[in-house]
Amino acid sequence: MDIIKIVSDTLEKYTARDVVVIPTHNKTDLFQYLIVATIANPVHMRHIAHEILGRVRETPSHEEPGDEWYLVDLQSVIVNIFSAEARTRFDLEGLWSGDAPQGVPGNTDG
Repeated sequence: MDIIKIVSDTLEKYTARDVVVIPTHNKTDLFQYLIVATIANPVHMRHIAHEILGRVRETPSHEEPGDEWYLVDLQSVIVNIFSAEARTRFDLEGLWSGDAPQGVPGNTDG
């Protein structure tokens, strides 16, 4: 089964909000898709991440747990499960969709 489908179905089953799949293959060679979702509490966040890992056992993976942001690296797909506040603060959709400002804020060197 397709990893995107497995992850999307798992996020939907466990009521993740505002799930977005961003193709990144034209921006980086490191991974093909970035998935971003919002979850209300850290315990629920960890549970969903472990469910995803359990469903893609054959895929080499790595996880970086946190209370506001839980990252699951499935090699070709990176899953980011955020609290609402962290999702707004880090704005991965803006960064990876190309809508984020270019350059470093405050840098006047060009």
